[in-house]
Amino acid sequence: MASGHKALGVAMDVANEEAVEGGVAAVVKAFGGVDILVSNAGPALSLQIVEFAREHGRVTMALPCD
Repeated sequence: MASGHKALGVAMDVANEEAVEGGVAAVVKAFGGVDILVSNAGPALSLQIVEFAREHGRVTMALPCD
């Protein structure tokens, strides 16, 4: 990547909480923490990240995508 920055793509079923926790754990193991997280799946809620709770993720994944 440009300027010596590193990134890691992690594929997971974002509707599966254990898969998400495992994906985050893989990033933490590789880099020591998470600086930026992009979840590009399903319909979106307009919330700031500090307002986003696990329940919002469950609701988002339950919404139809059509």
